[in-house]
Amino acid sequence: MFPGLKLATVIWGSQRVLEQLEWYQTKKETHRGQFVKKLLRYAETGFAQWQGADRPIRHEWDQVFRIGDTSNLFRVIGFYGAGNHAEFIALDAYLKSGTKLSAAERERIDRVSDVRAKGAWRKVEQ
Repeated sequence: MFPGLKLATVIWGSQRVLEQLEWYQTKKETHRGQFVKKLLRYAETGFAQWQGADRPIRHEWDQVFRIGDTSNLFRVIGFYGAGNHAEFIALDAYLKSGTKLSAAERERIDRVSDVRAKGAWRKVEQ
């Protein structure tokens, strides 16, 4: 997602993630681009430093993680691709409807888990 930059965690984003980030920062986000700036900061310093129960990167289930922020309900979900924190495969992004996960949001996480488990993804540089 941030080509040409030296990052501790490289983020690979699906077309859906890129579209949702663009939509969020132009239509919904109060301070335009803040979420993307935080995402870049997490990637620069490494996702491991930002991961935990009360941190912006949290484990959901089945090795799927969500990246969020306490000031909003926008989420990016994905998984680690290299078996460590060197790369993160971001497959979906959405604006939550409330503080608890809805059935539709749980299904989204399950779909990301299925893709990870089946290895049904590939990296393409653009």
